[in-house]
Amino acid sequence: MPQIDKVAFFGDSYCFDTITKKHHKGLDHAWYPPTPTYLDIFAEKHNLEIIHRGSPAHGPNWMVHELREWLKSKRQEEINQTHFVFLWSDQSRKIMPNTGDLRPRGNIFEENLHPGERAMPGPDSPMIRDAKEFDQRVRNAIELYWLYLKPFARGSSGEDYRQLQTCRDAWKFYLKQYNITSYQQYHCFFHTAKYENNFLKFEWEGEEHNCLQQFAQTHDDYVMGEGDDHYNHFSPKGQYNMASILSRRFEEIHG
Repeated sequence: MPQIDKVAFFGDSYCFDTITKKHHKGLDHAWYPPTPTYLDIFAEKHNLEIIHRGSPAHGPNWMVHELREWLKSKRQEEINQTHFVFLWSDQSRKIMPNTGDLRPRGNIFEENLHPGERAMPGPDSPMIRDAKEFDQRVRNAIELYWLYLKPFARGSSGEDYRQLQTCRDAWKFYLKQYNITSYQQYHCFFHTAKYENNFLKFEWEGEEHNCLQQFAQTHDDYVMGEGDDHYNHFSPKGQYNMASILSRRFEEIHG
């Protein structure tokens, strides 16, 4: 197996924040975590360069799209030198036209990610309730979608789960096409894990965890609603333990 010196994270906000990458976080100035996150801790331990990270509020459809486009842009030699971490998010997440945002800076992150589009906000998002920052007609449309069209009470529709299976099939195809063997994967949320029979469950200190949401919330310093030091949804203790989870799997593959 080639020498691994890079790591690429694909997923959502569970693998977004890292001290190696500045972003805006809804602010008018660039920002990044003041302390290392589990991505940084894991990468430093194994002397890996972080070359890709997740996209907040995006689901498996976007993750597989990003993977495909990223692989097409790289030489096979670089792919062979990369360890991949895949975090499977909520399959019901949608991307909509990037309309309604009235802020002068707008939604720069998503405009750069996919021009003209944005991840659909939830109806309880504080930003869309501010009439100075968000067109309330678009807010009403989002609320009506969640109320009448999104099968929230049932978790996801059959269409969402069919799309998840299609994404899995495409993901497997790209792994095979590009000969990717150095990787690990996790579910982000309970409902996706349950639908896939918890096949990505993992053990930590004698306890079994079906998804990252469950694992993050078991730490005694985790604050429900998440405090200012909860990057990637993990508490300070959770950062180190999640890095250890990744390290254990990485060492199982590479010794």
